[in-house]
Amino acid sequence: MLHFLQNLLLAANCIEDAILGRTLEYNTDEESLRHYRFYSSFWLRVVTVSVMWFLLVLAVFEDPAIPGAEIPYWVMYITFLHVVCDYAVYFINVKTFASSGYTA
Repeated sequence: MLHFLQNLLLAANCIEDAILGRTLEYNTDEESLRHYRFYSSFWLRVVTVSVMWFLLVLAVFEDPAIPGAEIPYWVMYITFLHVVCDYAVYFINVKTFASSGYTA
């Protein structure tokens, strides 16, 4: 039964990749397939785009942008540290399902 579910998950990933035109090679064990489903989910894309827009909006509040609208430096540092940690988690997540030839 477990092997059947793994094959079903692999088939679902392959069909979804074919529809969306993705060509990433990934491992085919069940845990890697679940990680890949999370990586390619709609909500992860929403979070990624939200973080990018947040960084673009944050540039408005940096010191030379608009006089009087700047925010303290420590807020900027914490924000950029958070974004760097997000990217680190992203790359670690990719390494959990990508095949050994993939370099992120």
